[in-house]
Amino acid sequence: MLIETLSSSFRRARLTNQTSSSYVAKLPTVTEPLGDANSATGTSVIQLGPPEGQAGLTQNRVLIYPYGVGADATTFSFKVIGWRVCGENTPLPMWVPVVLGIFQATLESALPVVGQYAAATTYFADTLTVTSQPLLTGTVSAAAASLSEIVLYDVAGADSAWCLVPIYGFQKLEISFNTGGSATSCNCLLALL
Repeated sequence: MLIETLSSSFRRARLTNQTSSSYVAKLPTVTEPLGDANSATGTSVIQLGPPEGQAGLTQNRVLIYPYGVGADATTFSFKVIGWRVCGENTPLPMWVPVVLGIFQATLESALPVVGQYAAATTYFADTLTVTSQPLLTGTVSAAAASLSEIVLYDVAGADSAWCLVPIYGFQKLEISFNTGGSATSCNCLLALL
């Protein structure tokens, strides 16, 4: 059996690094979550499926490579949120957010970010932990379990940490950052697989 994976380039989750020191509450809404506000505190939503909540195909996972601005060992958190429309073909469809995982990242000064995305003290994370994730319960096939798991790459040493998060067919994806008062700003590179 041949299993293929879509190959896509990394891109920033946000055009502007986020500087918020807490998460904004995400509640069901009749306002469609759209695009990148291109601000340090606004939302940034990525379209995965067809526009306007139509049925269609999406990628299976998102590869997240976190980075931020701050000193060595500075931390920040990020929340991965899937958005799905309820009530398409109605005058006021409702968009429902679902948290797919919450993570904490620790910056490493030996892993500087270079190029167009970099301020002087921009570093990749070398430590990544899952602080909250969906849990599977009941009888689940091995194939279903493997598609629902969050995968962390966090090896001791000077390697960058990253994660793979299942998308579960959501139509939109949002990655919200929280400096926690430690990092100056934060963002990530992402690739859809």
